[in-house]
Amino acid sequence: MLTVKSLAAIGRPFAENRGRILENVVAIDLFRRETELYYFKSRNECDFIIKKGTRPRHATQVCWELTRLNEKREFSDQRISVLPAWEWLLTYEANGMSSA
Repeated sequence: MLTVKSLAAIGRPFAENRGRILENVVAIDLFRRETELYYFKSRNECDFIIKKGTRPRHATQVCWELTRLNEKREFSDQRISVLPAWEWLLTYEANGMSSA
């Protein structure tokens, strides 16, 4: 799960679109890391399913701000790590995903 309250590149004029802009920033970075990406929507949704070979490897959910009001919508029943987007964007491994 990636969250951020402020990102210098995303200014106030885009306030209503911050979440979508952040999702686009993450998608661009995942493409840069040459990952195979999918979106999942059923009863719940997941922004990015990262696949390696024939199996899903990571699930990444992106939101601008994580609060008590939206945490049930953003979380699944799986073990989850919350990481600020700026920190995730600064990490890079040859396998395309952060170990954090």
